[in-house]
Amino acid sequence: RHPVMARHPVTPMGEADVVRHLSAQTALPLAALMRPHLGPEGHGRLADAGARGVTLDCTGEDDLAAVGELLWARRFALGSQGVEMALLVHFRDQGWIGPAVVAPVPTPVNQVAVVSGSASAVTARQIAWAEARGWPVIDLDAAALFGPAPAAPV
Repeated sequence: RHPVMARHPVTPMGEADVVRHLSAQTALPLAALMRPHLGPEGHGRLADAGARGVTLDCTGEDDLAAVGELLWARRFALGSQGVEMALLVHFRDQGWIGPAVVAPVPTPVNQVAVVSGSASAVTARQIAWAEARGWPVIDLDAAALFGPAPAAPV
């Protein structure tokens, strides 16, 4: 139902509810663990649901430690950079790693290169906006660059 994802050329998504979307692709029982249920009671809720897969609702920095703890306890996760962020917060809370290192603010430069692998309509509009303002755009044919995929083992 999200306009960008519904028309995405590679991974179209006709359902905004990730559990419903993924349920069309697997027979595994899935569940959603929403923000109010994060924390120790989340483990019980997942066990009661019989979920083999779960989506986790994280809305901000305060949720990361609870999400990271759940991810670490289950020892399996698929997701975006939020997975790494949550695990790092959990590891810091446990004292397993040191504090976050804050990178210095970069100084202005005369040139910058931007690489995009997205096939999203929003990304296409962003690239067109940059090109209209003088950014050179270079299309890269990855298949031609790397050659054909290796044959599958027999």
